[in-house]
Amino acid sequence: MAANLVQFTEAPVVDQTGLKGNYSITIEIWKNPDVPGGTIFEAVEKLGLKLEAPKITADTVVVDRVSKMPTAN
Repeated sequence: MAANLVQFTEAPVVDQTGLKGNYSITIEIWKNPDVPGGTIFEAVEKLGLKLEAPKITADTVVVDRVSKMPTAN
């Protein structure tokens, strides 16, 4: 679920629930934040979960330059 939430939050989502197994859920959201209950944060809270933005340590890879190397045919 955390991997799928990235498309809605536009930020990395890390699962810290400790829940194991498979779950079947349906989340209904609207892109309009003026609609009550229409944000991804409110939709997730209806499932008894909470999206937070804590400071965590995560492994990342930064590519600062790419150059094309010629190859022999």
